[in-house]
Amino acid sequence: MTAGKQVMFAFAVLLFSILGCVLDEFADTPTVTPSPQNVGAGDYLTYSAPTYNITLSAGQTVPGTRLQYINRTDQVYNVTVDGQPLTRQGGDSLPWHGVVAPGVFGKYNLRITPSLGIDSLIAAGPVELIILNPIPTEIPDLPATTADAYYFSGILVGETVPTGQAIPGTTLVYAGETNQGAAFSGTTQYPYRALGDSLIWLGQLRDNVYVRHNLRVLTYSADVLRLGGTAEIWIIPRR
Repeated sequence: MTAGKQVMFAFAVLLFSILGCVLDEFADTPTVTPSPQNVGAGDYLTYSAPTYNITLSAGQTVPGTRLQYINRTDQVYNVTVDGQPLTRQGGDSLPWHGVVAPGVFGKYNLRITPSLGIDSLIAAGPVELIILNPIPTEIPDLPATTADAYYFSGILVGETVPTGQAIPGTTLVYAGETNQGAAFSGTTQYPYRALGDSLIWLGQLRDNVYVRHNLRVLTYSADVLRLGGTAEIWIIPRR
């Protein structure tokens, strides 16, 4: 064997040795299977009531919370938050978060409204409601039990829904554009709405949570629907 061929043979042996080591390394490396992210992210609904307000007499509690108004001394309001005493004045915050009712979590960001000549505490601000594990079901009327429910209104709703998907918090499914207007399935109602028409849906999200969506068709096409409007929610404390 000539010197040139010896060099080429040695280079080939070295190259195969390197490739063998690399292949062995890959063979010993376990396959990584990505785990799913945000598991359960669709198992709740969030509603925000931007203008919740309440007037409390001494000894009363904000419904569904552990925010209690004790009394007023001049310009100082004595309250308790989760049983802990707190002194507040007009304009001060009154926050609370916790379980409002079974399957419902609330975040209250209230502020005390300054007032003169009255002993009551007046508070207002946004409340965020998180409904866990909702199962929307259309109903014809509200049950009598909602007469004593926690009530929230003026909840702003805006939805963009692709064809074939449900409007969140309802059984309504956008079925696409037709010559009679936007079509909907998943309801016992008349299924068509023209541009600008109202779309009212009353339903149950849990056995103790009821909602009424009062929406309007803003735009629609063969591919997508846009809705805007408000919602009301009734939460029954216990079943």
